[in-house]
Amino acid sequence: MTGDERRVSSLSLSGDRSALIADRAFTGPTPTGRALVRSGMDRNVGGVDRFLRITLGLTLLLIGYRNREQTAGALAFIAGSDLLATAVIQRCPINALLGIDTCGSSE
Repeated sequence: MTGDERRVSSLSLSGDRSALIADRAFTGPTPTGRALVRSGMDRNVGGVDRFLRITLGLTLLLIGYRNREQTAGALAFIAGSDLLATAVIQRCPINALLGIDTCGSSE
């Protein structure tokens, strides 16, 4: 049994499945000995961008709610919901697609 097989079997026996998955997803060591896994869900919305999304999102939600009988009101409500959600979770798929990161530092 090789060292890797012993590690996999010991992890399997201990029930630490997340570490097993992490070890397979990462190719190099870390200072703590645990694998570093990038989930693809890194934060990319922060600072002024986040503040503007919250402000504009709440504004569109209010406009959409007041005009909920019209199509434009419903669309404003949906757009406001999206902007507010991306500001709260600090993750925007469009920013990720375009490679934009306004967070400042990776957390």
